[in-house]
Amino acid sequence: MTKSQIKGVGRVRAAVKGMPGRVRVAVAREIEAGAQDVLDTMRGLVPVRTGDLAAALSAQVDGDGLRARIGLLSRTAARERFYWQFIEFGTKGSAERNIPPMPASPFMGLGAGSQRAGHRGTDRPGDRRRAVRRGGAQIADQKMTTEVNRWVYQRLTAALSAVPPLPAVPVYDVARPGQALPYVQISRVVAAKQDRLTDLKRRWLVTLSVWSAYSGQAECLRIMGRIRGGLHRRRGDLTDDSGNVSGRVVLCTVLTEATSPEPDGLTFMGQMSLEILTEQL
Repeated sequence: MTKSQIKGVGRVRAAVKGMPGRVRVAVAREIEAGAQDVLDTMRGLVPVRTGDLAAALSAQVDGDGLRARIGLLSRTAARERFYWQFIEFGTKGSAERNIPPMPASPFMGLGAGSQRAGHRGTDRPGDRRRAVRRGGAQIADQKMTTEVNRWVYQRLTAALSAVPPLPAVPVYDVARPGQALPYVQISRVVAAKQDRLTDLKRRWLVTLSVWSAYSGQAECLRIMGRIRGGLHRRRGDLTDDSGNVSGRVVLCTVLTEATSPEPDGLTFMGQMSLEILTEQL
């Protein structure tokens, strides 16, 4: 289940309801079109083996036309495709059974979650549609991606270094099968243009996975707290492969933090999403 909250939605909805009928119709059309854009993007992000999970995703606009639900909307769809959580958050694998970890492939995290593994889009009219068009499928060039990934890695390594009594927590791009726990993995880096007038500014969404063998959530929460302390509201320089400054991180913000139980019902994993605003020199 993914959840997020957008403040001020009630005031926006109340204002829209007080508008003339033709305006409400136009807003409802924008909500419907935006929901379809989000649905198309989610389907495009789902790893495909049989195509069943992507096909089960759907969008539904509420009766007032001011809210949309996107995702696995029916109880049956959510129950039969319970494995969406393993795809969204990844799995830590099992060294004893020679099962490698599966990296997270987030696709449900595009909007606010409903209670049935779906998304309830409650943004201001048109915001979702514009946001998806700006960033839905635009992936930055490999050079810029590497520089942002390097900055995140350096910040994580510093934040998770050994500070007695807390031990160091290793950070990986791709963890080896059977990797000792705990560790943090940079699971995904996705970017979109931040400024329509220039390619120099970008908005990045970074997904971090926190793996723990600890019984309960305590270790995950402790590691996530250290990550927040080291990255939230931080700025810094981006460097190229030669160590030259190529740009800067205008602002890094922790957007979401979540923990979820593993199939064994005892251990937990954590997932964090970051928003990073950068500007090239």
